[in-house]
Amino acid sequence: MYHHTQLVLDALFDWNPHFRKDIELIEGVQRQTTKLVKDVEHLHYSDRLDYLGLMCLHTRRIRNYKRYIQC
Repeated sequence: MYHHTQLVLDALFDWNPHFRKDIELIEGVQRQTTKLVKDVEHLHYSDRLDYLGLMCLHTRRIRNYKRYIQC
């Protein structure tokens, strides 16, 4: 599940939403999706992300931005 989720989320960087409502929508989808993973549904959102090796949208955007600048 991780690889598929991360690929989809990385693809969203190309979309690069600027509107708050779009950013909140993406975060909401990730928040709900991480709750579906057994044994971590009781954890706080940031703890679920850490456990699954994922990043929030803001952190992912910064990482990808830095990666594209270095090219």
